[in-house]
Parts: sequence; C-alpha cells; structure tokens
Amino acid sequence: DTIAAEDYLVRMTNAQIYPDETTMDIFLLAYMRNQRAGTGISMVQSCFNQYGARPTTGTFRAVVDSLLLQEDSLEAERAAFVYQQLWPNETTLVDELRSEGLNV
Repeated sequence: DTIAAEDYLVRMTNAQIYPDETTMDIFLLAYMRNQRAGTGISMVQSCFNQYGARPTTGTFRAVVDSLLLQEDSLEAERAAFVYQQLWPNETTLVDELRSEGLNV
C-alpha cells in the first residue's frame, strides 16, 4: 500500500539510500494502482527536486494515459507540466496532449 511505500522511502533516505529510476517506477505505479496518480506525480516531482530521481518515461506516460482514461484532464495537464520539468528536452508527450486538446 502507498502509506507503507511512503514510510519505506523515508527509511531509505534516512539511511542515505536515495531513490533511483526503478524506485520511482515502483512508487508511481503503486500510486496509480491505488487511484492516487496525482499524489504519485507530486511524490515524483519532490524526489526529482531533492534527489534528481525520476521514473522512466514509459512509466510516467502510463500514468498520464490512466489519467486520460479516467477523464481527469486537469491532473493530466499538471502531469504534463511535471513531465516538462523532468525531461525538458523531450516534447513528445506534451505535443500529443496538445493535439488531444489539453491545455499544456
């Protein structure tokens, strides 16, 4: 569950073990599966700002796709802004979302 995952992340960082790409993928997918994709995106953004850790683009895209399937366009738009922060030179996702009519 995501609460246990958050506790685990705290224990990791307290032991000076910092998240990496695999850790971010696992956490982000766990949040998505628990219908908390927005919280997962915020956690990823925080870990990127603190540790430079980010998930794979494929996992992040899967989360954005799940938001679109849920018709949560506001959270998908926010995710697109986070995507631009994580991968400033990668525009594919943002271009696709714009073509779908999202405000990004």
